[in-house]
Amino acid sequence: MVVKGVLRSDDAKRCADAGAAGVIVSNHGGRQLDGSIPTAQALPEVAEALAGTSTEVYVDGGIRRGEHILTALALGARAVFVGRPALWALTVGSSEGVARLITDLGDELDHCLRLVGCPHPEDLTPDLITHRFTD
Repeated sequence: MVVKGVLRSDDAKRCADAGAAGVIVSNHGGRQLDGSIPTAQALPEVAEALAGTSTEVYVDGGIRRGEHILTALALGARAVFVGRPALWALTVGSSEGVARLITDLGDELDHCLRLVGCPHPEDLTPDLITHRFTD
């Protein structure tokens, strides 16, 4: 089981203790509750709480470019989910549009990895990014 909507370390620990295979750091699009914490801000705390456990950490919300993926991975996510961009790509370009989106995001991530000097995503560390969060 993977639990979506985890934004706090204590909740992440409870999920792990209950046997969750993973958690998704998600504010459900952020538009559901004005002023909710951005997932990029919640991610480091959740990732730290689950470090050393077998519970994986994923994130969604606000992932639009390769740079966003790099940031999420550097902050402790194992993978990201992209919802809205995939829907836009599907609307505009059918399944080919979604395939292009995934290819483009992968290419952008590869470019960003080269810019920060990491040959592989697993080499990313939080010190490679600046924490800037907006409303």
